[in-house]
Amino acid sequence: MTASGVLRSGRGGLVVVATVAVVAIWGLSGLAGSQETSSGQVALQQLRNRGQAQFEEKLYAQAAQIFAEVVEDPEATAQDYLNLGLARFRDRNYAGGLEALQEAGARDESHPGVPFLTGLIAKRAGQFEVARVELERAQQLDPTDPAINYNLGAVYTQLGDTDAALAEFDQV
Repeated sequence: MTASGVLRSGRGGLVVVATVAVVAIWGLSGLAGSQETSSGQVALQQLRNRGQAQFEEKLYAQAAQIFAEVVEDPEATAQDYLNLGLARFRDRNYAGGLEALQEAGARDESHPGVPFLTGLIAKRAGQFEVARVELERAQQLDPTDPAINYNLGAVYTQLGDTDAALAEFDQV
């Protein structure tokens, strides 16, 4: 999944399709172990779905509360922390968003959504050098994502590097 997929799925919704598919496969195949484990996974997925629904309705504080419940589960993934970070970011809780993104990055260093969202938060906060570093890292992880190119171009513009900005905008 690309960073733009995280941000632009359903025009701003969160992507949990892969997680839904995994839970459905586990539940149907009986490979999840006991019935208790299977029902726990279903309950976790239902909680994820509630968070996504709140996010899609632009109820970011409520989505963040639900995703905070999700990450309390031992089965929580890097994507769950990324979803929490995104909901907090949209709710303008930048410090809380960064905290969730740090945990997402600790769980999956190769997820381009982590440096992408960290770069967006830094950009929004006017910390353009931090934003540059994070967005360049996101670009290394996902060199084909036009959302990364656009935001990196915007950061280069703020830093006064017009040539680099134009090179990024040309790729959008």
